[in-house]
Formats: sequence, structure tokens, C-alpha cells
Amino acid sequence: RERWRMDKDVGRIERQKNLPVAVKKAGQLKRTMLDARAVKEERRRKHTRAGASKPKAERKKVVAVEQT
Repeated sequence: RERWRMDKDVGRIERQKNLPVAVKKAGQLKRTMLDARAVKEERRRKHTRAGASKPKAERKKVVAVEQT
């Protein structure tokens, strides 16, 4: 290990972080969902009247609605 660590291919394998399959798939699914949401918002903005709706930053959007 120590001897071959500086080798390009061996070093890459050494640094590789193995994730559980479920975690990796969940990340892929979330990325897909976020991309789809962004594309949909962009298309919606394209087809509305000019100036009808301003783009809203993700951080400014309401995360959860408080129920009383």
C-alpha cells in the first residue's frame, strides 16, 4: 500500500470512497428530481407573460408550511 500509493491508478483506488448502494441511488434520485424541477420551472417561466413572475432563489422558497 505505502509503496504503490503514488502510482496513479493505485492511488485512485486507495482514495475511492465506497457508499452503500441505497445511499448512492437516493442521491441520484434526488439529483434527478431537483433537475426536473428546475427544468419545469424554466419552461413555465418561458411560456408565461414577460414579467409575470420573477425567478425566486431556492433558499428564499418556503421549505415547509407550519400547520396550526
